[in-house]
Amino acid sequence: MIARALLGLALAAPLTAWADPCADLDGMPEGPVTAGLRNGDLGRGHRVCARSELSLGPGAYLLADSDNFYGHIVVTGALTASYAFNDRTEVFGSLEMLRWDSVLAPFPQDYIGPGFSALGASTRLWQSETVGLSLNGKIVFPAMYENAWPLGVDLGVAGLWVVSRSVRLHAQISGEFEVNAGRGPALPRFGVAPTVGVVWRPVTVFAMGLDAVTSFGLVDTVDHFALSPVFRFSDGKRFGVDFGITAPLAGADRALASVDLMFSVKM
Repeated sequence: MIARALLGLALAAPLTAWADPCADLDGMPEGPVTAGLRNGDLGRGHRVCARSELSLGPGAYLLADSDNFYGHIVVTGALTASYAFNDRTEVFGSLEMLRWDSVLAPFPQDYIGPGFSALGASTRLWQSETVGLSLNGKIVFPAMYENAWPLGVDLGVAGLWVVSRSVRLHAQISGEFEVNAGRGPALPRFGVAPTVGVVWRPVTVFAMGLDAVTSFGLVDTVDHFALSPVFRFSDGKRFGVDFGITAPLAGADRALASVDLMFSVKM
């Protein structure tokens, strides 16, 4: 009788865990790769599952165009945080506490100081046992400009499909908008940024994934098509580490890569 009861619990466990695609999540980082190609990660995909979390870590962006004698190096130290009001809705924000921005050109420029900040929110609109859909958006604003302020806004619909205990698929399509506020021409720009990816977590402490990140219309017809591998670690409870790389393969974006290393704790 005891063996029969234990077998019944084992068979029922997957159904209980899948009653909500966001149930029983621990400190392992969730969702799309965090290494973005735009200032303030404009248009970057966001996770479906709301959580209260604090993250801190370095990031880097590298562009090298030797044919045109141009290079651009950015190194940041960023703090990100989110607060979940309930299991569906969260607010989130990020702050580049320190940004080293160096333009290598015939007339080089360097900047050291606070960088871009972002403030946004996400809410889950619908869910089944294995699928969730959410709406998210944010505003991106800088701290280092004096005359013209480049402001960005994005709005996206994100999806999550829990294929199995170890495999999760995610996707998002975002609308992007940028405008120069302050002095000078506004130069409004619009774009669309689809993202799709998969994360495989074979064991509790390790996960790996791959995203296809694209953007159209903001700068050119095809801004970029990039691949983003990610490696994640967790203690299975509260703490997580996320190491992601985004490398453009096609499009107008000349960047070599963007890299993020984030250390997080789930509150």
